[in-house]
This record gives sequence, structure tokens and C-alpha cells, in this order.
Amino acid sequence: MDIGSPDNYHQTPSFCSLCKQAFTQEDIDTLRYHRHHSHLNFFFIGFAHTKCNISARLSMKIPVIFHNLKSYGSIIIVQALNADLVDKVDVIAKSAEKFKCIQLYK
Repeated sequence: MDIGSPDNYHQTPSFCSLCKQAFTQEDIDTLRYHRHHSHLNFFFIGFAHTKCNISARLSMKIPVIFHNLKSYGSIIIVQALNADLVDKVDVIAKSAEKFKCIQLYK
């Protein structure tokens, strides 16, 4: 029986499924834990500290494919990006102005 099974849903938690640290008796007595679940299919994953549950995020990676990107002025796309849109840009360059691959991180 794994932590994510429905049989464990109503049990007293022993450790956080996100940070793997044990719950203190104070956490259990004051209900400072949550039943962590997937927001995609709503399956129960395990128990989590309140802080861990709030900070848990889904990885949002959306692939965008350009046909013939290296022949297009891909430098224009990179120059148009600003700090409000992305935090980090990685490129695989064919030359100083032609990129084979652009990865954006937010």
C-alpha cells in the first residue's frame, strides 16, 4: 500500500510527501498539514506541510515548434523578449544571428 492509495487518505500523516520530513506532534494536533492531490486528475498524492503544499507547482513546459527557424531572423524573437516574459533564455546557435533552438524559462 503506497502513500497515494485511497486507503491512506484518512490516516494520520507521518511524513510530508514533498519534503520527506516527519510531521511533529504539534503539526498533527494543530492540523498544519494538507492532503496533497494532483490538480490534473485529482488523485490523492500524500500528506504535505502547509508551506510545502502551497509552494508545490506543476512544471509548465510548452513546446513551440518553428519550421525553418534557422533561416528566419530568430534573433528578432530573442531581442523582443523582456524580463516580464521570461527569466532565462538558452539558445543553440548556428551563428551569431541564426539559432537552431531557443528555450525560454519563466
